[in-house]
Amino acid sequence: LQSKSTNPAVDHPPLIILGGMAQSIASWEFHLPHFAKDRSVLIYECLGQGPLPPEEICSNAELDTYYDDVSLERQGHDFWSVVDDAFGNDNDGKVDVVGFSFGG
Repeated sequence: LQSKSTNPAVDHPPLIILGGMAQSIASWEFHLPHFAKDRSVLIYECLGQGPLPPEEICSNAELDTYYDDVSLERQGHDFWSVVDDAFGNDNDGKVDVVGFSFGG
């Protein structure tokens, strides 16, 4: 679970990008300067996508427990938690979302 966001902007609602299965944040970094010209952007990796955290941050045992529940309900909860942390009530709760495959 990883996200990357740009500095806040006010011209448009924040843009949230959800990648497809087996995709990482790196797949979208080339496009980030274009998307971030007039809005905040958050690129979100779903549970199990992207690189694993370093062992000193999260042990293998902790990862096993973390991945015990990979349900869509859990994925949705994690997603909205990150969105709330990133944007709170900015823009009256409005966001634009782009996604494809599992992220669509």
